[in-house]
Amino acid sequence: MSTVSAITIAQCHTALVAVATAVDSGDYAAAHVELLKAEICLAGLPLTNVKEGLTAQMRSSLDAVRKALEEAQKRSSGSRFEKHSRWVP
Repeated sequence: MSTVSAITIAQCHTALVAVATAVDSGDYAAAHVELLKAEICLAGLPLTNVKEGLTAQMRSSLDAVRKALEEAQKRSSGSRFEKHSRWVP
């Protein structure tokens, strides 16, 4: 495992590419894991290595990706979020 000082923005980008790849293959569980990795990378970025405003922009982007991922999962077949015509306990 790398130290906090070794975390880079490139690792966040790599995790986001992995999210897109997982969604492309329909593996939403893997997509959520990769999104978590991107969150961890963002949380671990040293403040001295980040330009002002970049972390806020990245946080907003990750929130948008999470919402889009949840919506895509809702619309996929066989999802646990699948809509039913009647109430199902």
